[in-house]
Amino acid sequence: MTVSRQNARNWDTLLQHITDDIKFTEAVRDLCTPTCGTRVTCYDDLVDRECYVAVGRGKFRDIGYVTA
Repeated sequence: MTVSRQNARNWDTLLQHITDDIKFTEAVRDLCTPTCGTRVTCYDDLVDRECYVAVGRGKFRDIGYVTA
């Protein structure tokens, strides 16, 4: 999915939008980089055209994500 600041006015709204859009079974609480699992905490941490993993209550698990 593509994320835009126009979709959400703040970080919590963005996480809710992602939860709704991907029909996650629980609330998305964090976004992490797929290679290192580095936690993204705000818009300024997002890099244009990069991929991220949505994380719920648990911790990030590296399961060999494929990024395109």
